[in-house]
Amino acid sequence: MTLLPKEVEESLPKLGSTRGEVDPLVRVKFFDPYGYWTWYVIEGSRLEEGEATVLDDKEYPNDMILYGLVHGFENELGDFSLTELELIKTPWNTPRIKRDLKFQPIRLSDAKLLN
Repeated sequence: MTLLPKEVEESLPKLGSTRGEVDPLVRVKFFDPYGYWTWYVIEGSRLEEGEATVLDDKEYPNDMILYGLVHGFENELGDFSLTELELIKTPWNTPRIKRDLKFQPIRLSDAKLLN
């Protein structure tokens, strides 16, 4: 399963387009079923041609940069990389991060109350 299918990707507002909203809509939820981290996606955009995300000295062109609420060690709003989420593996080298297929869009204020 693709972590972020094309139709879901295309439904996201462009990166930076909702930053002025007081309570933007969270459209996608990713989670770690083996831990407690959760990513609530508000917006996202693909990198421009010629740009790449660099992780462990390897370049990943055409990465998707997402913005949203991250529940982890702390709860914070920020940018994160789709490739970075996709590279997180289980000890059996299978994808660890999942998309909540039953998630329905909610307001950021409601997402902050979860977890």
